[in-house]
Amino acid sequence: MSDLYSILGVPKGASQDEIKKAYRKLANKYHPDKTKGDKAKEAKFKEVQQSYEILSDPQKRQQYDTFGSANPNAGGMGFDPRDFAQGFQGAEGFADIFEAFFGGGQRGRSSGPKKQGIPGEDIRVQVRIKFEDAVFGKELKLAIKRVILCESCKGSGAEPGSKIVSCQTCKGSGSVKQVRQTLLGQMVATKICHMCSGEGQTAEKRCGKCNGHKRHAKSQEVVVNIPAGIKEGSSIRLKGMGSQGVNMSDGDLYVNIVIEESKKFIRKGYDIYSKLNISVPQAVLGDELEVETVHGLENLVIPPGSNHGKEITLKGLGVPFINSKEQRGNHIIVLSVDIPKKISKTERALYLDIAKESGLDIKPGKAGLLW
Repeated sequence: MSDLYSILGVPKGASQDEIKKAYRKLANKYHPDKTKGDKAKEAKFKEVQQSYEILSDPQKRQQYDTFGSANPNAGGMGFDPRDFAQGFQGAEGFADIFEAFFGGGQRGRSSGPKKQGIPGEDIRVQVRIKFEDAVFGKELKLAIKRVILCESCKGSGAEPGSKIVSCQTCKGSGSVKQVRQTLLGQMVATKICHMCSGEGQTAEKRCGKCNGHKRHAKSQEVVVNIPAGIKEGSSIRLKGMGSQGVNMSDGDLYVNIVIEESKKFIRKGYDIYSKLNISVPQAVLGDELEVETVHGLENLVIPPGSNHGKEITLKGLGVPFINSKEQRGNHIIVLSVDIPKKISKTERALYLDIAKESGLDIKPGKAGLLW
């Protein structure tokens, strides 16, 4: 195929508007509806379409301007780097060739064996605690499974008494060379030795306990201090208590907290709410009684004329602020006035007297009477 710009009749630096205008003109000229079976003109129409598809796409156009092709099936219009890469057995082979020429990374050059490490993995566990434990805090003992350094070989991977010897695969260099046949001839790529992981040394005899892996899993008990005032969804981090690393830092243990609901209390931030059922006379006349809080029984004064839903605050009897010994939220009592569904004749008469005293002319029904 000819040059795409020449096909559309535009210069190489043409704008997108110029390319679109040229395409519409040529597409209209060579459209199959107008050429009436002219094979040459139909071929020209397809050529115009292909040219516009590439030049109207900024990414494809840039690749075409650079390599003379926009895709591996563009009809052999020039050099395509992906076609070149196929000669080196795919993208990985192409990367090896590139590094062989220009260096860079561990594949391109080797600076001798390096002490390889294994980072310690983090461990996450979920713990359910009681409502009161979240308020006051608690010390918990957890059994967790973590990966630790092998006690037998001390993390060397070698059976006690055996030696650490030079790796037979890489001859102690920590890397191996691979020779590949390419379009340019034989090319050599350097890779980390898979037998010694680049260390250049291996165990003469593998440790019988860890099978040469240097670590193994073990169940251990850890102590977790739940701070007073901790919130739902909080995570406690125990630094270094995750899995142990080999020549690298240990992982951390994260304890995610789930708080069980209370049958008596509702927590909102650092405040605690509870409902108190009172009678109509208590709501009207007021009362003084003891109520339950997380800190024990407390005296509560209900003022006369308290409406249903009224909130009474007991200051400082809520949840302690986390990491604070003095600050605490409040305990809020929400009053719920119980309206009796059944009353006696005597009570009915009393309510009627109260209604008259209040100037109310009510006509009560007989439903709900206790005979």
